Amino acid sequence: MAVATEDRRVMLSPDACAENRAEARWDNSRQPPRRPTNLLARDPSPSIVVPRVLLLQAAATLLVAVGAWILAGSHAALSAVLGGAACVIPNALFAARLAAATRRARDDADPQVGAGRQVTAFLVGEVVKVGSTIGLLALIAWLVPNLVWLSLIIAVIAALKSPLLLALTR
Repeated sequence: MAVATEDRRVMLSPDACAENRAEARWDNSRQPPRRPTNLLARDPSPSIVVPRVLLLQAAATLLVAVGAWILAGSHAALSAVLGGAACVIPNALFAARLAAATRRARDDADPQVGAGRQVTAFLVGEVVKVGSTIGLLALIAWLVPNLVWLSLIIAVIAALKSPLLLALTR
């Protein structure tokens, strides 16, 4: 005896009891929710989240800078501000590039081509962001005299980990 449902076929022996047959049937109400076919249709409102992330990164940088200024003086505060800026500026440029790619992808006639372009823009943008962050940190290390490495590193960590705080509060 075979029990057929629209999603699954389950083979049962002829002497299977009714209880087993009921358990063997596929319950359609327990299916996972289906994802939309157009990945660009889902919009978790990045126009609200992105500025919050950037503002949170800037606030974390300023908080570390104030603490460094209180504990170690103006050179430490400047080092913290520069370290945080080396993370926040590339993130802002990456967000702007990704928003432009998303707008262009939505205007594309074929949703799959648009989604592919958006993924490519994300990956290229991420590589450029990481490279520019490393480049800015190297430029800061080369150009700034009396750099306080501890405050710079703490500001970089605070700026990079502050979006985690936003994710935990959601």
